[in-house]
Amino acid sequence: MASNRMARVLCGVFRRRDELAQYLETNHVQTNIYYPMPLSKQKGYRAVYDAVPNLPVAEAISRRIIALPFYPEMPEEILERTARLVSEFYHEVVRVI
Repeated sequence: MASNRMARVLCGVFRRRDELAQYLETNHVQTNIYYPMPLSKQKGYRAVYDAVPNLPVAEAISRRIIALPFYPEMPEEILERTARLVSEFYHEVVRVI
């Protein structure tokens, strides 16, 4: 049986990612870290490379990327609350468009 479902993921690259994830979890906002290390360092990809490549940008991003709540039926209030919490965490203004 074929499925026509489409998954959507909203990711952001943030300083202090792990602290942000903990702060959001404390405030009942679920986050996820899909790639805690670059693909080039994951076991399944080791056979592709003769040696682990030096990819400093990929490594830096993998330490800072986080998936935030995002789905088609998501109420605007949840989106706004999540943006407000991220803003509060960083003491910055985040505009929700």
